[in-house]
Amino acid sequence: MRSMMNWMIAFFMGAFTIFRTVVSLMDARGEEFFVKPLDPTVEVILLFVALACMVMVFKRLKLGGILYIVAYWGYFGADIITHLGPMMDGEPLGPGVPMQLFCSAIGCVLALIVMIDLLTDHVKRPDDTKTSWFYNNPDLDKKKDEREDTHNYRIY
Repeated sequence: MRSMMNWMIAFFMGAFTIFRTVVSLMDARGEEFFVKPLDPTVEVILLFVALACMVMVFKRLKLGGILYIVAYWGYFGADIITHLGPMMDGEPLGPGVPMQLFCSAIGCVLALIVMIDLLTDHVKRPDDTKTSWFYNNPDLDKKKDEREDTHNYRIY
């Protein structure tokens, strides 16, 4: 997590997971909410998978990004494909379907952005030329001899 963009993507991952948790809780309590989960059981499993993937993404492991994109595209991508067919045939959309499609699209795009961020994170950055002459020069290292104090003074 080197740049501000890494932290923003991680924040959006967390925010979307919290949003999906609220959606699941509202559905479990039987209250009306502007988005409904596609499958409540799979939604709960997806939330736990997303939490595990978030930990791996924070540690910059590519496996977390791969699991995240597969899980989110498998869950939200199926919803988008299901709703796009009737929409292309000219059938009117029901109430709440546009918001459901919007949330599913956000889930798919977020997973793609996370994967792109993880893949571009390990690109070699150029060395800092202002300080490399100092740190990469063995002539400037401190010379030690046998008279130097090598004790490690600690207070126990």
